[in-house]
Amino acid sequence: EIPVEITNLSHLETLELSKNFLTGSADNLFNIKNLKHMDVSGNQFTGTLPMSIGSMYNLQTLNLKDNSLFGSIPRDMFDVTSLSKINLSKNAFDGFLSIRIGELLNLEELILKENSMIGYIPAEIGNLKKLRILDAHDNLITGHIPNTIDQMESLEYLSLYGNHLDGWIPSELFLAPV
Repeated sequence: EIPVEITNLSHLETLELSKNFLTGSADNLFNIKNLKHMDVSGNQFTGTLPMSIGSMYNLQTLNLKDNSLFGSIPRDMFDVTSLSKINLSKNAFDGFLSIRIGELLNLEELILKENSMIGYIPAEIGNLKKLRILDAHDNLITGHIPNTIDQMESLEYLSLYGNHLDGWIPSELFLAPV
């Protein structure tokens, strides 16, 4: 488990602890207020994301890939408008992708693959003009691909296979500027 004393590192901007065998809760990491880059991928952290993530206003990159985290993505995370890269893949996150995703206007990469996300892709995702990568394959997402996806002017990579999508592929997707 990460000791509470780590929060005393008030000037820490980058935390790279990936590819270790760290276990327990990672909650204390989300209390390092000046952190800009966090990569704790490839460990064995368990538990849910704490609401305190919403007060990490400087956070730009968050990589929690390949742990044993679960539960819903806290709504407070969408208060961190500085986020440009989010990788939550290969965990057990479930729940819906909040309509507040559309508030992360600086987001360039959103990787949610290989979780248990449910619900639909919110139309508000079209607000993400800077998003280059959207990868949510192998989840339990339902509904159709929203036609607002054509508003994602920077989109280069879209992967939604292995879900429960239905309906049609919006023709607007093929009209998006390249």
